[in-house]
Amino acid sequence: RRRFTGKLPNQCRMSREKRKVVVVLDTSPSCAHQARLFGSIAQIAEELGDCEIFDAPNFGLVARWQAGAWRDLPPAERDWPFQQRVVLAFGDFDGLSHICAASKRRGNRIFWFCCEERATVLESGRETFVHDYKGKYFPATQLPQLMRAMGKVR
Repeated sequence: RRRFTGKLPNQCRMSREKRKVVVVLDTSPSCAHQARLFGSIAQIAEELGDCEIFDAPNFGLVARWQAGAWRDLPPAERDWPFQQRVVLAFGDFDGLSHICAASKRRGNRIFWFCCEERATVLESGRETFVHDYKGKYFPATQLPQLMRAMGKVR
């Protein structure tokens, strides 16, 4: 910018605040087969320190991990309040309406790692998903599949 304005370099500096990545974990009974994996993801996200971790059965936010404990969210904060954020969502198709609404908010970059294995649910939600979801979708029913998908996220 200095080249165009002729200002000193100290006057042209800009600061950017680093924003934490949001990790949303579906803890509904339909994701019970992925509970151990989701627990590992939460542990790794906590160790990284640049993540906000949310407990979200069927992608409805109910609690947030803060200072080593789960804190219940008040009802007013249970809708996805994220704007201009990177969101890593792990879950199945049961909370499709919540994740589709969040993906339409301006500036959100949502990466959905879906562990859905029930063919009937996949087929019934496909049309809604195709028309309403505006983020990146990765089927991740097995650990190798999830690892490959995580490698594609930038």
